[in-house]
Amino acid sequence: MFRNKKEEALPQEASVAKKTPQKGKKTEKKEKGAKGEAQAKALLQKAGCTILAANYRCRQAEIDLIAKDGEEVVFVEVKYRSSAALGRGAEAVDWRKQQKIKQGALCFLQQEGLLDAFVRFDVIEVYPDRTEWIKHAFWEQ
Repeated sequence: MFRNKKEEALPQEASVAKKTPQKGKKTEKKEKGAKGEAQAKALLQKAGCTILAANYRCRQAEIDLIAKDGEEVVFVEVKYRSSAALGRGAEAVDWRKQQKIKQGALCFLQQEGLLDAFVRFDVIEVYPDRTEWIKHAFWEQ
């Protein structure tokens, strides 16, 4: 019940329907995303990369996977797609998302003392029937 200084209390509605917790689209999306990230991680490891961090978060950004591939520190954005009909996963990594990933990368490199490291930005697209790894998906300009 809310009160206004000049008015009396506003009446409350007689009954309020309670929402029952349901497994919604967000939960399903998170589960699919986690599954996609696990597949991407396995792909990187199979290719000889060392995983440095998963779901790295800092104030500026979140990065799905960070790996070491030879001399390069690789920042990976994982995009799960249930179908290619709605476009490729890499298309969802627009300029704005790239800037966020770059900010997060700088944060990680500073934190780990790796500012002199060679850096690469990749996208791994995970589909139900295949996984595609796009190396050098975007770069610092």
